[in-house]
Amino acid sequence: MAWTTITKPTQGAATKKSLIDAIIDNLTYLFSQASTSALIANGSFEDDGDGDGTPDSWTLTLFTGGSFTLDSTDQRHGAKSAKFTSPGGASNGGGFLHSNDFFAVSPNRQVEVLWELKASAAGVSNRVELYWYKADQTASATPSTSLYNSTSNPTSWTAMANFATPPSDARYAKLRITGCHTASTTAGSTWFDNLQVRLRQTTIPVLEIISASTTWTVPAGVHRLRVRAWGAGGGGFGSGASNGAGGGGGGFGEVLTDVVPGTAYTVTIGAGGAIGAAGGDTSFGALITCNGGAAATSTTGGAGGAGGGSWSITGQNGGDYAHGSEGGASPNGGPGGRKAGAAGTNGIVPGGGGGGTDSGSSAGTGADGRIALEY
Repeated sequence: MAWTTITKPTQGAATKKSLIDAIIDNLTYLFSQASTSALIANGSFEDDGDGDGTPDSWTLTLFTGGSFTLDSTDQRHGAKSAKFTSPGGASNGGGFLHSNDFFAVSPNRQVEVLWELKASAAGVSNRVELYWYKADQTASATPSTSLYNSTSNPTSWTAMANFATPPSDARYAKLRITGCHTASTTAGSTWFDNLQVRLRQTTIPVLEIISASTTWTVPAGVHRLRVRAWGAGGGGFGSGASNGAGGGGGGFGEVLTDVVPGTAYTVTIGAGGAIGAAGGDTSFGALITCNGGAAATSTTGGAGGAGGGSWSITGQNGGDYAHGSEGGASPNGGPGGRKAGAAGTNGIVPGGGGGGTDSGSSAGTGADGRIALEY
């Protein structure tokens, strides 16, 4: 059911049934919009004004052998849920609901879809997809984006969410949910409820710290990523030397970038410099590299490492022997080690340089680098 524009009748004109029907339909439409606070109508499947068994504002398509019901005995939100059933076997399935009304989108703003789902058999095939349309409401060059496609489904009601960036030519979209797709021969039923579509907010909900070299893959649904990186601290000078200075702090940098789900990035975490050795560089693919701090000499502190990315800050130089022999700090990261009595202490993670020494004592080592991801 879509919104219908109503023309006011002239004074004295007969009240027509079509006018009353349009008023009732518009009120139902407004109720369905408000009930889910969403861009799609009737996302909780409460309304079936004509009593045909298909929820208003949706078009139902059944696969061979499939059946559909508005289930009032097993729901998660409101009085009804959408239930698809497949008898199983080759070419058989349940069906899908495709939203009737276009909702406006922009390539500059991601679209978030939330739903609740359960299946009687985990192995049935269920899908949630966004279909994209151009300004004239013809199909986009990228017709659709899959948000959920699984044959490993929850068997109790589970809240789910995913989001997508509209293609560059998309100005409108519709939503399709599929229960018991023909891709699986497993017999069973799938229930959907509480579907909501909204423009995604700009908050960044996840913070992930990487402390060891690895390969990092962009998770499903992630399209924007902030990377912060610290190079490792350089080692202080000492271990029996007559003098000792502090190691340089690792460089710091940050980059904010668009990413594609499934893309793999090689992550290298710089190792803290041993006594008299430089710290290692930290990198996240080709997006950012932050250099480790240089090692100290007997009298001169190590130079701080260079930063990288869009916001780049060089690490602090280590202190010379004549000025306390402290290790350099890493910007927005760990402080350097210091001279404690005759010995030097280690730098603090991430990226702090090692402290220097006095004669006959050991210097501090540099601290390892780090990567912090927000998405």
